[in-house]
Amino acid sequence: MMLNHHTQRIVIGNCHQMRFRPSAAELFPEIRGLEITPRVEGKPSIEFPTANLPHLHLAEAAHVDYIVRLNRQWEGPPQLVPWRRDVARHAMRQVVIGTPELLVVQYATLERLLTAELFELRYNDLDAAIECLQTLVREGR
Repeated sequence: MMLNHHTQRIVIGNCHQMRFRPSAAELFPEIRGLEITPRVEGKPSIEFPTANLPHLHLAEAAHVDYIVRLNRQWEGPPQLVPWRRDVARHAMRQVVIGTPELLVVQYATLERLLTAELFELRYNDLDAAIECLQTLVREGR
């Protein structure tokens, strides 16, 4: 969640729990067989405490330097390419809901978030994708 009415690109969240859609078990064998949690609002989820993953570095808030759209359907070698700001804006606005007053605040927050560097990661091999992301964080590209 992005902090509204803030001048920096800071996101916050619950670092003590991850939530996956049931279909994620196809990608992450670690969560196969875990109980599906019915949600009052929203889709059923598998909730997983991060305490079970002691190798993770957790933070309740983080500064956003990059936004990376994942394109897992890529047939070629992995590529990290610029993501057009107008395309990113359109994609992000598709998931924002609320009253007209709330939308004004959320759109302003999205605009601030869109000042980060935007990329699309095109890949079909998870290890190669991880290497691309590690290079981005280490070298800024």
